Amino acid sequence: MSHHVSWFAGIDLGDHKHRVHLTDAAGTFVGAAAFPHRGRGIAQLLGWLLDKAGADPGSIGVALEVPHGAVVDGLLEQGFATFAINPKQADRGRELLVLSGAKDDPRDAEGLAVMLRVVPRVFRHLQPKHPVLVLLRDRSRLRADLVKRRTQLSQKIRAQLLRYFPAMWELAGSLSGLWGSLFLTLWERAPTPERARRLHRGTVAKVLGRCKIRKRTAEEVVGVLRQPALVVAPGVTQGAVETIGMLVAQLRLVHEQVKAMDRGIAELLEELPAALGEAGDGADSLTRLLSMKGAGPVVAAGLFGEASDLLVGGTFGQTRAYLGAAPVTRESGGTKRRYKRRAVNRYGQNALYHFSAAAIAADPGFQRQKEVLKARGHNHARILRTLGDRILRIFFAMQRDRTLYDPERTLRKVAA
Repeated sequence: MSHHVSWFAGIDLGDHKHRVHLTDAAGTFVGAAAFPHRGRGIAQLLGWLLDKAGADPGSIGVALEVPHGAVVDGLLEQGFATFAINPKQADRGRELLVLSGAKDDPRDAEGLAVMLRVVPRVFRHLQPKHPVLVLLRDRSRLRADLVKRRTQLSQKIRAQLLRYFPAMWELAGSLSGLWGSLFLTLWERAPTPERARRLHRGTVAKVLGRCKIRKRTAEEVVGVLRQPALVVAPGVTQGAVETIGMLVAQLRLVHEQVKAMDRGIAELLEELPAALGEAGDGADSLTRLLSMKGAGPVVAAGLFGEASDLLVGGTFGQTRAYLGAAPVTRESGGTKRRYKRRAVNRYGQNALYHFSAAAIAADPGFQRQKEVLKARGHNHARILRTLGDRILRIFFAMQRDRTLYDPERTLRKVAA
């Protein structure tokens, strides 16, 4: 905690009303109030804090359970020392303060103020974010949600195809990328097995060329489509075709939205060095991250959008815990166990997870590390978490030495 913070406030946020509790440096109660969740209400809350403390905003520490929202934006804009804590930690702190287990909004606000004064190290000091970082986080999260929606639509289409036309799914296998384009084009031309059997080889060859697919020939595709059809009850084919038609329309929209997010993310990444204060530096943080094999615009957007302050100004320990790469150790007597960390940033954790998977596919050093960990009996998820931890360690070493990634060095260390 900075030495200049001499007033401690806790705010329990609500959908309709926010509760605030204020104490001085000695823990003496100063005041408590409630304000509605409106523009005028939030302005009154900020003014109330200033009037009651009679001090400048920088000397008033404010504790909340969320690091974002209108109240947080207002506090940061006016210069209040703003701190966030995980809700689970806030619950444990309240249990320490109230043995009976009683809970209400005023008591929650009081508990946050007390914890900020007594154990400030468990809080995260929030700083105003550059607009580029805010946009990058929102676009990255929206893209992740769109990809999840695309997967859901793909599974629904797969379930319908298996009802009456499994050969079509055998060709596609996935509804993303080139194979997704192949399925959409073929299904629109031949939505039923009867129409698929009438497709000409020349037509199929043109579709394969338009979709840029070379792994299958027109003869192979026609052979698959002309397999004996399933025997289904009357009405099944018509119902499945109508359902898939609706799902395909949604899938096309999601495809276009994902592409739009990719273009938007690429534009923001060009502005990222300036937003991080690294403009003009030939080896900025983004360049170092992208020098690692497996890193790309989507991974970079996910990591910098969620943890830019930690990746640039934080420590390795803070970042690995925040992104879920650090395990939780529980030791008692002669027993010592490690568990997967649960209190993490989910979007950042997923970005690091995909980074690890891509690094295994692209980097021989990480391929070898995967083999070593697999030989030790680690499952796939644990391997990806371990490699994500090593990726972060390498990145912070690159930040310290101001160098780019050297894959040969990784290979040498694994061999040693």
